Amino acid sequence: MDAWVEKRMWANLLKGVACLVAGALAVLVVEYAWQHGVFGGGEAVSGDGGDGDAEVPQPDLMAFVLNGDDAGIGFTGAPLCFIEECFDPSGLGEVRTSDDGGVVGIVSDLEAPVLFDVCVHKLVDHGWSRVSDGQPLRCSFLKGTGAIRWVFLDVSEVSDSSAAVLVLEEVSEDGKAA
Repeated sequence: MDAWVEKRMWANLLKGVACLVAGALAVLVVEYAWQHGVFGGGEAVSGDGGDGDAEVPQPDLMAFVLNGDDAGIGFTGAPLCFIEECFDPSGLGEVRTSDDGGVVGIVSDLEAPVLFDVCVHKLVDHGWSRVSDGQPLRCSFLKGTGAIRWVFLDVSEVSDSSAAVLVLEEVSEDGKAA
């Protein structure tokens, strides 16, 4: 294997792992907030001040988290280059994309292994080569042509749903990683 390709592969793997850690942390924060009643839409929650009648209004955190302008979580749907180069995820569930288009997330009612298989087959059908199988429901893909050359896919169970995170690396016009 060419040294440059191997170096890029390891760099991309590290970027993917960093994104997964950040995503897992975000899921944990949202899950913690959900379990502790923070998503109350401004409703009052009884405080634990000892007398039992203190009421503390809670902010509508869900509206803040889902508002891409305030939270920086991007936009709904997949970018056109992702649809053209990878696949159209619109029928799989709710699709969100980071502001820079480098991360596409899908929340689906499909079971995680089924969502993983669907994503893998759609990528392979678009000419992607699967290059790593180290972990279950997680792998990388490479393609020698196009604006996107590397995709890292990670699928996880989230409550009664599953979530697929696709981390992308685009190339500039000179063929170097963007």
